[in-house]
This record gives sequence, structure tokens and C-alpha cells, in this order.
Amino acid sequence: MGDYRRKSGDASCSHGGDYLGSGAHPCHAGNLRATTFRRFLVACRGRPIGCDFDNRDLGAPCDAGSQRGELRATSASSANGAGDHTAIGCDRDSVLASGACIAPLPSRIAKIGYQASNRPTWVRVLTVKMLILHWGTRGGGPQLQEYIGKALRTNRGLELAISYDETSETAGSLRQLHVPALIVGRIRARGRMRHAARLLSQPWDAYRLWRFCRINDIDVIFEVMDHPLQVLPKIIARLAGVRVLGSVHDAVRHAGEKSRILDILSRASIRSSDGILTYSSTVATEVAAQALIPAAKVHQTVHGAFGVPGTPRTRKSDADDFVVGFFGRVERYKGLSRLLEAVRILQTDGAAVTVRIDGRGALSPSERELAALVHAEHVQRWIPECEIQSVVSGYDVLALPYDEASQSGVIGYALSAGVPIVSTPVGGLAEQVDQAKAGLVAESMSSEDFASALGTMRTEEVLYENFSRSAITSARTTFSWDRVASDVVRAAESLLTGSTKSSS
Repeated sequence: MGDYRRKSGDASCSHGGDYLGSGAHPCHAGNLRATTFRRFLVACRGRPIGCDFDNRDLGAPCDAGSQRGELRATSASSANGAGDHTAIGCDRDSVLASGACIAPLPSRIAKIGYQASNRPTWVRVLTVKMLILHWGTRGGGPQLQEYIGKALRTNRGLELAISYDETSETAGSLRQLHVPALIVGRIRARGRMRHAARLLSQPWDAYRLWRFCRINDIDVIFEVMDHPLQVLPKIIARLAGVRVLGSVHDAVRHAGEKSRILDILSRASIRSSDGILTYSSTVATEVAAQALIPAAKVHQTVHGAFGVPGTPRTRKSDADDFVVGFFGRVERYKGLSRLLEAVRILQTDGAAVTVRIDGRGALSPSERELAALVHAEHVQRWIPECEIQSVVSGYDVLALPYDEASQSGVIGYALSAGVPIVSTPVGGLAEQVDQAKAGLVAESMSSEDFASALGTMRTEEVLYENFSRSAITSARTTFSWDRVASDVVRAAESLLTGSTKSSS
């Protein structure tokens, strides 16, 4: 809720207030619920104001009437009578000096005052209380929760809370945020027994989430990545009046990952959200096409750059081995055979190229044969989050030979490390590479065109170094977590105000 500090005035005011003047009743909005009043403040921030206090449709932006940034209580039944003014979005000094509200405040601080003898009557500091939710333990979800949480922690006007699994690989970093936290998964069992216990604890976890949101007055739950264990608790919290901003990373499951049960849960997760945030325009289009949620409620941001941005790199000499790296789980849809065949083509032409595969998963028989032919190194293990940037930094180029894709988190590590990228022209991969200006997109899906792109990256020194510089710059700007956090806040505000798309 807002931050109210009483100075003086009518103690009967139903919602409190920070009273700086005298002689006027501060309850301008009558008996409006505080949550509705908060939506009204968010909607009116930084806009021309001309709304009637008796207008109960406060979800719509107040953009009619006065162009001076002031709100007029035009109804004779309003708390202060017809013709009185309430200043919106002004600091106290400008109201005292001018008697009119014409300068909107920065960020999301809304100060409101009744003008009696050019003096504001009360001031309200607007905040939105957001809970960042993810109950997965490894992979992209916990990393997103950590990076977005750190960026939102410093956001002015936002009060942050967090909910995570005790065994999350980023639990230590999340504890360092020092915000209210709901920790789940405090179960001693391991493996399948732990999964079963977590499933059985769903009703209790749902109750705990509902109670946590009620005690901490949470306005919006932001689900950084969907997870089967979050569906029921999220539905319960939403039924209790909390807005839910969900996330969709893959609108369509990849080949080899299809599951009817998971598809049902994913659709239920989307339907039980008030809005959806996607991390590429490709996924945003796919989600809108599924018609599980109105297209106007589908928001978009970018997948931020993991790791710490470093310094640009120079290309190796032709005599040195050019290391082509592949990072991530080995899956059928990731097109490893295309990469291995492309490297074979380059080696046949006499290029000093080696390939390294870092990630769990077994190669297919044909892939093993090609890997042996090109002397590929396969490090088959789970690589924890703390090691990923150093592994990716060991590549000269990051290869993404995927058959299909939404967007890739490993691109973020490559951007921070200044490692240029070569990808196939699929899904959100081409979108990420083009936005960052940090690599080449192959002309087609053929191994020959992928080999051509790798060869260009190896031989064109100026091009390589330009891509490396652009990667570092993008990690600090276009793909920064501050940018992602701003998009999240705008999307969350839209859930409270009822406005349409707010992120880009």
C-alpha cells in the first residue's frame, strides 16, 4: 500500500494520510478501496488529469478534461465540494509556488494534495509490492530469478519479496537480497522421493503463498519461469485477488521434450495469469496466436545478459586453433549433427578449427561418429551457474546450430564475455543475434551455410572484433537487467491499471 504519515487533520479519515494543510477533509476518494485507489494513482501518473472522483471506473487512464495535470472534483457530492482541486504528480514546492499541478514526478512516486490557499493537504507515496516466484532448483529459472531480483531490488517505488526453493542453486544469492521471502522445499528427501514429497505438499504450499501475499500485502506475483509446482499455488493466490504476471519461454515444446501432461499444465498456467511476459517477439507472437490469453495482455522484453560484461577480444591468428563452442543440454532439436558436419567441412578445407561440446546428454550414433571424425571434445556434466561464464569465455565463437528455438539464455553469457555468435535462422535466435549485432546468422539451415558463417567469423578479423565490441555494449544496454526490470515493472503496472501492452 501507500506510505502514509499523519501530520494533522481529521482522524476519521478511513485510509489515513499525510496531512500538510488544514481546513479540508483529506478523504477525497471517499470510501474507495485502497487497492482501487492505488490503481487510480498508477493510471494517472504523468498524464493529463481530468477525472471525476465519483467515477468508479478507475482502471482506465485519466486522460480527459484538464490539460494542466490537475484533478478536479466536479461532483457536488464529492468530499470537498464542486470546484475544489486535487494536485496529482506534483512535489510540494511546485504546488505551493504555482497553485496548480503541472510538473509530473519522476519514477512512480505520486504526491497528492488538496489545494486550499495553495497548500497541499496530504501526500501519498505510491509503491507496488511484487513477489518474484520460482520454485525450480536448477537451470535458467533460478538464474532469471536472481538477476531480475537484483535489478528490481534497486527500483524506486517498488517493494520486493521473493519465493524460492531452499535447494535452488541461487538460494545463497537470493538470501542476500534481504527482502521478505517465502522459502519452500524444506524436505530432507532426495531424488524421486523429494519430487513426490513436493507434489504432496502442494495444498500446504498454496496456503502458505496465499497467506504470505496477504500478510505482506502483495499486489503482483511475477513468475519468472513456469513450473508444474507453481500452477495450483498461483491459481489460489489469484483467486484471493493478487494479480499474476506469468512468463512463457517456449510457446511450443521442442522436439524430444513434448509431454501431454506438461502441455496441459502450461496452458493452465497461461490461463491463470492476468498477463504474460515473453523474452522475444517470436514467442510473443506464438502465445498470442494460441488465444489462451488476450493478445493485449502479452508483454515483451529481452532475455538479459547473464554474467559480468568484460572487455572486447581480438581474433586469434590463423595458425592457432579456432575453438567453436556448443553449450547446453544435448537435445535432438539443437542440431549438433549440423555443427559437426560444418566443422568437418572447414577441416577438410584445411582450417585449424576444433569443436567443444559442454553439457549433459548423450550423442546419437551418427553424432558420435562425426564427433570422432572431427576430434570433438565432449564434457558431459551439469555445469553450475558459477562456472558458465568461464566456460563460454573459452570459446572463440558460440555456435547455435538449432533446428528450432525460442530464445537462448547462453547468448547472454556470450554477450557478457564478448564471444561472437553464429546461429541458424530460426525462432528468437536470429532476433537476439541481430538485436545485439554480435554475430552472424547462417543463410539457410544447411551445414554448408553454417560452415560458411563459421569460416567468415574465423577469417575476418575486423568483423570479428566489431562483433565482440557490440556484444559487450549490448550486454550493458539493450540486454541489461535494468532494461528487463523496467519492462517487468511496466507490465506489472498494466495489470493494476487495466491498460494494454506496456513492454517492448
